[in-house]
This record gives sequence, C-alpha cells and structure tokens, in this order.
Amino acid sequence: MKPAAAVTNYVLAVVLASVAVFTLIGTDNEAARGIHLMVMPHPDDELQGWATLTNDPTVYTVFLTMTNGEATVRCAPDAAARALRTDLGERAIRTEGLESNSPACRDIRLESWNAFLDEAATTAVSARLGAEVAEHAWTISGRPARAWIGDGGARIALDLGDGALTSTMVVSATKEVLQQRGEALPDLPLDFMTSAAYYNDADGPSATGSPAAYPYAHPDHLAVTEAAFTLAPLARGGAWIVTHPFDPRATHVLRMDRERYDSLMALGTGPDDVWQGWRRPTAGLLLRPGDPPPDTLPTYPYSSVPPREGPGLGGMHRVGAFQQVYGWLAFPNPWTPGEYSLARSDALFARSVFYIHTDGTTAEPEKR
Repeated sequence: MKPAAAVTNYVLAVVLASVAVFTLIGTDNEAARGIHLMVMPHPDDELQGWATLTNDPTVYTVFLTMTNGEATVRCAPDAAARALRTDLGERAIRTEGLESNSPACRDIRLESWNAFLDEAATTAVSARLGAEVAEHAWTISGRPARAWIGDGGARIALDLGDGALTSTMVVSATKEVLQQRGEALPDLPLDFMTSAAYYNDADGPSATGSPAAYPYAHPDHLAVTEAAFTLAPLARGGAWIVTHPFDPRATHVLRMDRERYDSLMALGTGPDDVWQGWRRPTAGLLLRPGDPPPDTLPTYPYSSVPPREGPGLGGMHRVGAFQQVYGWLAFPNPWTPGEYSLARSDALFARSVFYIHTDGTTAEPEKR
C-alpha cells in the first residue's frame, strides 16, 4: 500500500468508527511496520492519549516523556506520605527523604510510570515492552535520559526540566530521539504521533481557550502541544493532538470503551463495587468537535470546585490501575473520573478525549 493511500484509510477509519483503531498499513507486510510515538510532558500524562493506542502488535509504540515530573508538590517533604492511601488500594511508594526537584523524586516518578505501564500491559498490547528489554543511559539535549527498549515497544524518559519546557526544546529533543532509529531503536518509519498534553487557558486571551472546559494552563503542556504541530510532518499519518472539548481546532473525539476506562480509573467502596457516579451528570450529553458549550453545564456533587453538594471522593476505594499506581499524585485525591473534561468536573483524564488531527499539511509554525 502506498503511503498516501495508507493515510487516507487511517483517517477514514477514525472518522467512521470514532474509536482508536488505526489501520495505517497492512499487517502482512513486515517491511511496512512502523512506530507510534506518544509524547507527553510528564510521566502520567499518557492516559490523555490512551485512546489513540492501536493495540496492534505490528505497531511499535514508544512512550516519550519530556520530563521526570520532578517538580511535583507531592514530593515536598512528607507530602507524599500524607497523600498516599494504601488503605484504599493505592500502591505503596518510597516516601522517605522525598523533596521536589530531587533525584529521589525523579526516581519515584519514573518508577510509578513504569509500574503503571507494566500493569496496563497485562491487557493493552501497546504498553508492552516485549520479551527482551535493555535499559539505556543517553544524553539528549545535553541532559541525561533513560530508556527501556524492548522488541515490542519502548519507554524513554528525558529530563528537560519540569516547568521549563519550550516548544523548541520539545521539537529538538524529539528529533534526537528519532535519530536512535537503527541504533538503539528499531529502524522503522514514524507512522503517527500523539501529543498527550491537555491544555486549556480558560481565562487567557487565546481564541482556543474556553471557560466551559476543565482549566489546565500548565506551560509544559502548551510546549508539547505547540511542538506537535511542527513535528507532525515527520509522521506518515501526522499527529493526534489532545485538546479540550470546545477548542475550535478539534477534529475528532475518541472514546475509550467503558470497560477499558473502568480498568484504569474506576472507584468503588470495595473491589466488587465499582463506583459509577461520574456518569450521571453527563447522561445523555453527546459532545462533538465544533459543538458550542451546552447552555447549562453539568454539576458534579463530588467536585472540589463550588457549587457542589454531597461528599468528596477521598474515601472511595481505588479500583482502576491508574488510581492505584498514580494515586499519590492525584489532585484532588483520588483522580476524578469523567465523561468529558468540563469546567468543575475535576476530570483531567476523561473517557471521551478531543483531538486535533493534522497530517502535516496544515501544521502551524513552531511558536517561540
């Protein structure tokens, strides 16, 4: 199949199915195998791009985090110990001596990242490293980097500075990583990439922000988002760029099936009592790219942002793998499930995620 036809089929499959099934190339042609590169600012943002995973064993998935997430306030002295709820199912971590921006914080963040991806790999083919895995120490953009590279996939952690990313840095570092193809990485073409970096400057001057969507204006997320437009032409299938539900640039909404989402984000009072309260406020609400915000936004009884009614979620048992492994990082505690990332929903990691798809021909110039 020629690349042009492959890209057409790739986009058509998403438009018709509205699910993350990407048939970019024929699986009977070993020479046509390619890489799916998921780029994220911090090690835990991968869930925002999860709906783009193919779960096709012929696709070589590379998870690439630009930072170690070392600036988190959860690494402030004793903060992780106070937030960690092993009694409710969260996985224990080493909390002694943790400080923000410390080597210990870097190590714990990456341990959690690998632990989550390992757990997810029991059901998600795209998260698997494979049978033979080698650990590498690199220097990328003049900074140390760590890589776990297997015959089935790879995970690469750069250390470009949590809170200090620019789009220029992300573009340059990503190109350096891609130069490892034929060396540490398989010598495969880049089929498509995902930018897993939700960003919404709800009160900012940009026409792309919306107060009706969950506000999250982290500069590292903006840097990765902007870089993805520049990097898109490097991939045969372009880039899938996470955004908020009311971004006028959005082209697709991809939804994880409920069972898959529950396996990652479910809460309950016990292991057999999965909590489904997050679905009620948005029952019957179907948002599509280009839709304006509804006249009345849903209200969430458990929200940390007023107006709200009822108890919070702090006492709910952590059932999903993301809740269990990353629970110590949650804000609020635990991570709030949601159908969409709407204002007052507290849902940074929603089931239905909006994307800007670009094949490179409409890529924006790199912002500096």
